[in-house]
Amino acid sequence: MKYNTLLFLLLSINIFAQNLVLNPSFEETKSCANDISTFERHIKKWSKPSLSTTDLYNSCSKSDVGTPYNAMGSQFPKNGENYAGIILYGKGNYREYVQGELSEPLKKDAVYNITFYVSLAENSHFAIKNMDILFSNQKIYMDTKKNIKTSYLDAIESLKYSLISIDGKEYFRGKSKWMKIKASYISKGGEKYFTIGNFRKNSKTDYLKMRSSIKEELAYYYLDHVSISPKYPEKKEIEIITPKEKEVFTTNKTYIFENVTFEYDSYELSNAAKTEIEEVYVFLRDTKQAVIKIMGHTDNMGGEDFNQELSENRAKAVANYLIDLGISEDRVSAKGFGEKEPVTTNDTEEGREQNRRVAFEFIK
Repeated sequence: MKYNTLLFLLLSINIFAQNLVLNPSFEETKSCANDISTFERHIKKWSKPSLSTTDLYNSCSKSDVGTPYNAMGSQFPKNGENYAGIILYGKGNYREYVQGELSEPLKKDAVYNITFYVSLAENSHFAIKNMDILFSNQKIYMDTKKNIKTSYLDAIESLKYSLISIDGKEYFRGKSKWMKIKASYISKGGEKYFTIGNFRKNSKTDYLKMRSSIKEELAYYYLDHVSISPKYPEKKEIEIITPKEKEVFTTNKTYIFENVTFEYDSYELSNAAKTEIEEVYVFLRDTKQAVIKIMGHTDNMGGEDFNQELSENRAKAVANYLIDLGISEDRVSAKGFGEKEPVTTNDTEEGREQNRRVAFEFIK
């Protein structure tokens, strides 16, 4: 069977699951961090809200704050090349936090999805169950190295805040893989900043002792890829202007998205990728009998199991975007093939970039 269709130039683009966090993966830096405890000195759009010494780990450094190997163990970034490090439990209620900024204030009564990734450092003495995120209408700063108490916050003039508790069913003890932390939040309106950490004192924190090569008793976590996005984003209508070109699609033939490519260890869609997917959406919208299969692939960097999961996430990213645009779920499927089906060599960066791809077939 063949489908004849017109691929259209889109006037307006739907933006779904827009991440409002500025510099969400700590990639934008002022300079390379070569020393421990210098987070605020080197990072853009982030700060620390207390006297505690938050850490920035970056690929440019070969010292104790490098990636993947550093003073606290080893971990590849979840996304990009950098990540942060914070103490969530320490002797005498010592705490570290990261304070981020949003691209726009949150809207009153709107529901927002919160996700971020953590990994317990290999040299951490404890794992914990408790994490918190605080939303505020202004930046906060506390002249303390201990946990930030609500009594401190209540004393700040004009400060409006909401504290969200995130309690895990099990201890956040994974050291090899990144763990996804999820929560939702109904906004009071006007929140422009957020702070991630543990706002509870030690006696109110659930902790589990771990094996560690260091004597210092603390729960130390790496943090990466923070996202805060509207759960129910406003949808804009797609307006068709004029045909751009005529295309013929054939069932059971594989097509590769030209612009749906990925950075290493990423399944985040670029604007160019979204535009190309939107063109396929128009075809699916106008050809009601068409069913599409999305196939994700990776290069050979990393372990086989890791690449399999990553390829599945890449295929799902495209499939979910089509579904968000309005295609019924029963017309879209996604499958990952990991590193098993390269289209070219993995010995060069150019080749690996081509292998980090998503393809599609019309199967009906």
